[in-house]
Amino acid sequence: MDNKPHLKRRPNFSEAEKIMLVKEVMKRRKVLLGKSESIVPMRLRMEAWDSIASAINGVNPAVRQRERNELKKKFTDFKSSVKKDLERRRKALLRGVNDPEITPLTPSEEAMAALISYTSRQKTKRRGYTDGCESEASEKGKSKVYS
Repeated sequence: MDNKPHLKRRPNFSEAEKIMLVKEVMKRRKVLLGKSESIVPMRLRMEAWDSIASAINGVNPAVRQRERNELKKKFTDFKSSVKKDLERRRKALLRGVNDPEITPLTPSEEAMAALISYTSRQKTKRRGYTDGCESEASEKGKSKVYS
């Protein structure tokens, strides 16, 4: 038999903790997400995750305290899971299939979907991709400014 200490499994994240995680990351998205992530010093990113941890630990103090690395992993796993679910939904809609496995999004999944949508729009803007509406709106705005 192994003499290794048995590690206790961490409790699952509650819905409130997941919502708080997404909201707190959204507040600090310029430091934690996107192109600027490689520019932002590691110390600032670590401080951002530490402040997220303290906010989440305040939501549910009865649960063992969440750590920075645990929150980072949960965020990336949750984001990946929601992306896969959104893609499955999109494909089902395109096929016109009523998939019985597709259930309504939970509030935390809706918050993550909004964050994913926001970050993808920002990436699109940085790359210079726009649809016709945005360029027309900017041209109208220019003409009002210069008239």
